[in-house]
Amino acid sequence: MLLIGSSVFYFVITNKNISILNINTTTPTPTPAVVSTTKATLSLAPTPTPTPKISLIEKLQMAENAIKNGELQYARTLLENEEHTEHVLNILIKATLGQGNYFECEQYTKELVSLDKSQKNIQQYVKILLLSGKKKDAKSLLPLLDETDDKFFYQMILAVVENNHETVKSLAKKIIETSSNEKYKKSAQIFLDIYKTYKSFRDGSPDYLTLMLGNALKTLNFHELTIQYVKPILEKNPNYRDAWIVTGNAYLELKKFEIAEKMLEKAISLDPTHPISPYLLGITLYEEGQTEDAIKQITTAIKNGYTPRYIAEKQLGDMYVGLHKYEEALEHYQYILEQGKPTLEDYSKATFIALQKLKVPSLGRSFAENAIVDFANNPKALSLKGWALLSTNNLPVAKTYIENLAVQFPESLDVIFLVGKLREKEKKYQSAFDLYKKCYDKGSVSKNSLYIECAKEYEHLRKELQK
Repeated sequence: MLLIGSSVFYFVITNKNISILNINTTTPTPTPAVVSTTKATLSLAPTPTPTPKISLIEKLQMAENAIKNGELQYARTLLENEEHTEHVLNILIKATLGQGNYFECEQYTKELVSLDKSQKNIQQYVKILLLSGKKKDAKSLLPLLDETDDKFFYQMILAVVENNHETVKSLAKKIIETSSNEKYKKSAQIFLDIYKTYKSFRDGSPDYLTLMLGNALKTLNFHELTIQYVKPILEKNPNYRDAWIVTGNAYLELKKFEIAEKMLEKAISLDPTHPISPYLLGITLYEEGQTEDAIKQITTAIKNGYTPRYIAEKQLGDMYVGLHKYEEALEHYQYILEQGKPTLEDYSKATFIALQKLKVPSLGRSFAENAIVDFANNPKALSLKGWALLSTNNLPVAKTYIENLAVQFPESLDVIFLVGKLREKEKKYQSAFDLYKKCYDKGSVSKNSLYIECAKEYEHLRKELQK
C-alpha cells in the first residue's frame, strides 16, 4: 500500500497474491497470502513517565483492536501473562489462527472446550483440527455436533480425504440444497464440478482425481490435509509435475518456504515451460528475501504464458519497489492500469511513485483522474487527485479542492490525512498535528497502513512543536 511521509515516500507491500492452481479446468486465481503489519510505536509524552497499570478489560479491548489492525503478535503479547478465561482464550485463538499457528491455536481451543462445551466451541475445535491435518481427532468430535451446516461441511471434507466419493457427492448436494451458508455452498459446488470434469475424461486416472480434489482442499485453506492427501501420488510417481506444484503451493501457504522452494524447483526441472511453477517459486523466493531471483522467476512465468498476466505484473511492481527501482516498478503498474483489472490500491501505487519518486506531477494527475473514473465518488480515489494538486505549486487550487473533500467526507482517514498535509504545507503545524492525531486515533481499520503513516507524521510534528 502506498503512503506518503512528510519528506519521504513511504510504501508498504501487504499482499503477495499467491495464485491457486486449477489443473486443466479453470484459470488460476489469486489467493492472498498471510499479511503482517507492525505496530506503530508512539512516544506520546515529552519526558519519560511511569507506565500506568493496564486493567484486564483495557488489555482485552486493546487486543481486539490490535487484531482488527492485523497486529496479531501484539494482541498475543498483551495477554500472555493473563489467566486463560473464556474471553482471553477466544482472543488468543483469533490471533494464533490468523498467524497460521495451528498447534498453539489447537491448545487454546482445547482449553476453551474444557471450560465451555458449547456447540460453537466444539465446531471451532473440529475446524482447527482439520486445519492442523488431524483428521482422526476431528472425526472423533463430529458426533458431538448437532445436524448443522458446519457438521455437514466437515463431514464432506473428511469424506474427501478418505476417498468416499459417493459420500462427498451426497453431502455436497445436501449442502447446496439446504445450507444458508454461501461459502459452504460454493465449496460443495467446487467438489461437484471436479467429479463432473473427471467423468468427462474417459481415461482419467485415479491420481488425476486425487490431484484435483487435493487442490480443492488447498483452495479451501486445508493445506495440511492437501499435503497428506497428495503426497502418496509422488511416492508412486515422482515425475508427476502437477503433484509437485500442488504440494509445493500448500507448503508455501503454510510459510514453510524451504520445502516449498525444493518442491517447486523439482516441478520446474520436470517441465521448464510451465508458467505456474516459476510463478510460485518467485513468490517463495520473495518471501525468503531473495528479491532479484524472485523477479527472474516471475518474469519467466510471464514469458511462459502465466495467466492472468496482470497478477504477475503486480508482483513484479511490488518487488521492484522493494529494490527502490521505481521506474521499473511503474512500468509494471502501468500494465495493470491499462490492461489488467486495476484496484484502487494499484492506482495509489502508480500515482505516488509518479508524484513522490519520479517527480512527474502530470503523470500522477493522469493516474488520479483515471482512478476517479473507475471508482466514482470514492474518497480514497478523490484523495489521489488532492495529492497530485499538492505536488504542484498552485496551493490555492489544491486548498479549494481538498477542503471541499473534507466537507464531503469528514470521516475518511484518507481525507483527514490529506488535509493534515495541506495544513502542514500552509505551515499550520498545530492544526496538522491535530489532524494526524485524529487520523491515528481512528485508524483501527483492519490492515490500514495509513494508521502507521499517521503515527509517523504525528510523532514527527509532536517533536517539532516541542522545540
